[in-house]
Amino acid sequence: MISKRSTAMKIINDPRGEKRLYLAVVVDCHPNAMFHVYVCSLRKLALGYVSGKMRESSIRITRGDRVLLELSAYDQTKGRIVRRLDNMSFPKRDDSSRKNDSDTGNGAVS
Repeated sequence: MISKRSTAMKIINDPRGEKRLYLAVVVDCHPNAMFHVYVCSLRKLALGYVSGKMRESSIRITRGDRVLLELSAYDQTKGRIVRRLDNMSFPKRDDSSRKNDSDTGNGAVS
């Protein structure tokens, strides 16, 4: 029997079923703390909602944030966002190289 290799970061055995944690990026924000997220390892979109502990802590999630998404083994189109990850690994845009005035080179606006 050939077994499928899991692409999940971590597999959690829950009494209600097996849960899998995936790394995802928020693509779109919807009302009632719902988000469309792109699951990187599965290469597909899923609908995620914010977990209760994150709602209590008033953690804000915006478009482009990296999150940990908990998906069921049965339905991989809906999941719960359990953690917002820091975006330190993404390169930041360097605004210091942009200049307002290219003739003078000192950034002065004429």
